[in-house]
Amino acid sequence: MKTKRKVVLHVGFAKTASTSIQDTLDHNRKLLQPFGVEFARFEFRGKNLNNHSLHINNVFSDCPEQHHIIVKNQLDAAALKKSAEVELKQQLDSHDNLIISGEEVPFMSVGELSKVKDYFDQKSIDLRVIAFVRRPLSFLESLAQQRVKSGYPIQIAYNNSPAKMVRKIQAVFSNAEFYSFEEACEHTYGPTGFFLDLCGIGNIEKFKIIKNNESIANGATRLIGHMNFVQPVIKIHRLNSPRQEGDTVIFQSIPGDRFELVSHEVRQDVLKEENRWLSANLGSEFTDRKPAAQVAKSNWNEASFRMLRDALTRCNSYLIPLAYSFFYNNPQMDAKTRALASNTFAGLKVDEHFQQHAVAFKEAAIKLEKSNTRDALRLMEMAWLGNKTDPQTSIKLRDYRK
Repeated sequence: MKTKRKVVLHVGFAKTASTSIQDTLDHNRKLLQPFGVEFARFEFRGKNLNNHSLHINNVFSDCPEQHHIIVKNQLDAAALKKSAEVELKQQLDSHDNLIISGEEVPFMSVGELSKVKDYFDQKSIDLRVIAFVRRPLSFLESLAQQRVKSGYPIQIAYNNSPAKMVRKIQAVFSNAEFYSFEEACEHTYGPTGFFLDLCGIGNIEKFKIIKNNESIANGATRLIGHMNFVQPVIKIHRLNSPRQEGDTVIFQSIPGDRFELVSHEVRQDVLKEENRWLSANLGSEFTDRKPAAQVAKSNWNEASFRMLRDALTRCNSYLIPLAYSFFYNNPQMDAKTRALASNTFAGLKVDEHFQQHAVAFKEAAIKLEKSNTRDALRLMEMAWLGNKTDPQTSIKLRDYRK
C-alpha cells in the first residue's frame, strides 16, 4: 500500500525568519534527501522562487490580480493562475514528503484558506500547518517595515494582528501548530534550526544556515514611509507613475537605531486585548515583554546624512523632493539636524523637481488636514512651491496657518 503523501505548509507568520528558512532549505536540498524531504520548486520569469506566496495566491486567492507583484509588473493574472496550478500539481505528484513555504498565507481570507484545505483533502494529502508567531508589538513594527519596503506608507494593520491570524487559521486548520518566534530564536541554529527539528530533519550542524537581516533603521523607515505616503508606489491597484518598484531600496541602507513604533502610533486597547488573548490561548511566551516607546528617536546624524546624500545622488530624481519634504520645516528636528539636512540637499536642484509632485503634495496634505494640521501645512507648503498659481493650494495654506 502506497504511503500517504505529506505536505508541511509553513505559513510564516510575516517577519519570523521565513526568508532564512526558505533560503536554507533551497541551499541544502541534498541534505534533505536522506530524510525523504523535498522543498518545493516554483518558478517566476525563469527564476526559482523560495517564497511560494505568489503561487499560493495565484491558485487560491479570490482576487489574484490584486497581488502586489502582479500589479507592479502589470502581469496577466489568469495566465499566471493556470501556470501555478500546473506547477503545484507537478510538485505534489513528484514528491511524497514536500515542504511548501509562503508567509502571505495568514493574510488570506477564511474562504481562501478553506480552498487550500479542500484542495489537499481532495488529494488525500496529509497537510501539516506550521506557524511562528511574533509578540504583538514586535509583529506590528516588523509588518509596518515590510509595508514600507513594499511601497506603502507606515500603517498599523490591526486587521491582520497575530491573534486574528491565529484564530483565522485555527478556524480552518484545527491541528495547526503555533510556536513562539522569540523562543525559536533561542535554538542553537536559530529559528531555521528550530523549524528543521520540527520537520524531523537531522544533521543540522552540516547545514549552511542562510541568514537574512532585512530590517531597516528607524530614520530610513520613516523617510521611505513618508515618500510612500506622499507618492505611493501603487494607487488604486495600479503602478503609480513615475514611481517604480524598488526605487527606494537605495535608501534602506541608511544606518541608525532599530525601528520602533511609539505609544501614540499604537492603539493601546487593541494591543492589550491582543496580549490577553494570546496569553489565554497560546501561552505567556507569545506576549509582549515591554510597552511601546514614549518618544520617537531622531536617528539622524552625520553618518546617516552622508549615506542619504549618496543615495540622493544616485536615486531617480523624482524622489529628491519627496525626501526633502520629510525634513522641510520639521519641528521635531533640532537646529543641528536641520543644518545637516540643509547641507545634504545643497546643490541637488530641489526646486526644479517640485512642480512634478505639486498635486501629490496637495493630496497628501488634504488627507492629513483633520488629523495632523502641522504636517498638512508642511506638505501644502511643498505643493505651493511646486505650483504657486493653484488657487486651492493658496486657500488651504491660508486655512492651515490660522
